[in-house]
Amino acid sequence: MNPGEFAMRLSFATVSLSAAVMVLSMVLVGTHAQDAKQAPAPALQKQADAPAKAGRQNRYSGMMKAEIRPRDPSAAPWRLGPVPEAIPVRVTGVARDEAGNAIAGATITLYTAWDKGSKPVATATTDAAGRYRIRDAMVPVSTTFGGRPYPPEITPHATFILSGQAPGLAVAWSQHQTMYAVKEPHPDDIQGYLPLGSPALVDLTFYKAGALTGKVVDQDGQPVEAAKLQVVDAILLDDEGRETNNRQGGYSEWKSLPGAIGRATTARDGGFRIEALPDRACFWIEVHRRETDATMLGCYAATIAGAVMIHDPSPGFNGRGKHEVKTSPITIVFPRIRPIAVTVVGDDTGKPLAGVGVYTLGDTLTTRINSGGTTDAAGKVLLGLPPGEYKGISADPPFETRYIRTREGPLVVKPGEGAQPYEFRQKAGVEVIFRAVETGTGNPLPNVYFWQAPEDKPEESQLVQTSTFWMGWEEWTNAKGEMRAVLPPEPGKRYRFRFAGFRDPNRSRGNGPETANNKGYQAFPTQSAPVEMVGGTTVQLRFILRKPYQP
Repeated sequence: MNPGEFAMRLSFATVSLSAAVMVLSMVLVGTHAQDAKQAPAPALQKQADAPAKAGRQNRYSGMMKAEIRPRDPSAAPWRLGPVPEAIPVRVTGVARDEAGNAIAGATITLYTAWDKGSKPVATATTDAAGRYRIRDAMVPVSTTFGGRPYPPEITPHATFILSGQAPGLAVAWSQHQTMYAVKEPHPDDIQGYLPLGSPALVDLTFYKAGALTGKVVDQDGQPVEAAKLQVVDAILLDDEGRETNNRQGGYSEWKSLPGAIGRATTARDGGFRIEALPDRACFWIEVHRRETDATMLGCYAATIAGAVMIHDPSPGFNGRGKHEVKTSPITIVFPRIRPIAVTVVGDDTGKPLAGVGVYTLGDTLTTRINSGGTTDAAGKVLLGLPPGEYKGISADPPFETRYIRTREGPLVVKPGEGAQPYEFRQKAGVEVIFRAVETGTGNPLPNVYFWQAPEDKPEESQLVQTSTFWMGWEEWTNAKGEMRAVLPPEPGKRYRFRFAGFRDPNRSRGNGPETANNKGYQAFPTQSAPVEMVGGTTVQLRFILRKPYQP
């Protein structure tokens, strides 16, 4: 899923958990750290004082990756002590334009950056040399993502980002910064974040200001008044107009900017103008009609002259896929929408389900009209789409329920007045409770994985995933030796389950049974009795693990 698709899901506050995990990996990869115990070497400091690199790639700003500490096998067991709700951070840096000239009088704002949204927590003003200093900005500590705890080796931390404003120049962004929230990180932590209490050196580059202009019209070409436009993602372009890997801000950070920066509302004639944007950059914009914020149209637009173009970044280069890019003046066609009154009920009980994330399915989430929301206590959510035929509707239930990701389609929205009713039936999965204990002691064993294979095809083993929509999260036993999985029902099909191995910190589980780390343990029984995959049922499985006798 590319950043636009992720932003689309988040814009409805009903992001699927699999998307959230993807975002987590993006955040972890995109963070930068500095070893505060070591000052920048003279050569590095000279580089930090130089103008931005040609091509608008990220310029070194004094940040250095902390080295991973070797683990002392004789050290006492690591224990996580009290974790504060927020930690103070100190940040200094210099504001410059693209030519390297210092910018005086710029306002620098520090924003929180985590899954609970972004907000400003501290500001400073640059002096005549362009320098600024922020002291003791309290940044909230993250111990979970999407309500699910981090793996043990990801030490609690606080992430922030800085933004700058200066008259006549575009809004400026730093890269994300992350600091550990405790003095001693977990021994297996490989993130290399800033040590607790260390100062951060973060320079900002201010680019020339550009603007996006255009109008929003309906399917008949009539202006759409009071439509809201919001920049949610930005990538700088090089001298040839190609996208770089230099991302400017993040989804929630753009939404936290004050005033009209990064946003606009259309006038009576449908016209809009979004100012203070970096020139030579490509933006992903979400557009909402005034009737509802639950329906969004996405588009890419660039602050360069020229006709509509196609950007096709290298796979994995900056997270974006191939996309069409508009240039000013932009015409955005946003047809009139009809409300869709969706009621979500359990397919097995017929009772309404609360907290279900519901979103419509289109060709792409980044450049088409989509709608989404979260069901209330009565299982209801109001969506909206222009009349027509769509791929369907997808819904992700709360993680704690026994339901699975369910898709229905096609979805036909008929012309008419008033809300079109739609009942969505959420399918029930097979709840499987795994327990792993050590023979002799009966002690629970954490971090244990399990395999599953069809009874008639035992060679087709695959790792058990705990959810149909939150991939790669808590797919191992907890401290109580328990793991809960909700699997898709397969009427008439039976599976056997068996011990796979132990989870290794910071490593994937492998692609087959032969790569799993069993730490010398064997399971009894070696595999479960056949389990019929009937939706709405609960299965209890207990595995006793022991190491073979060695004289």
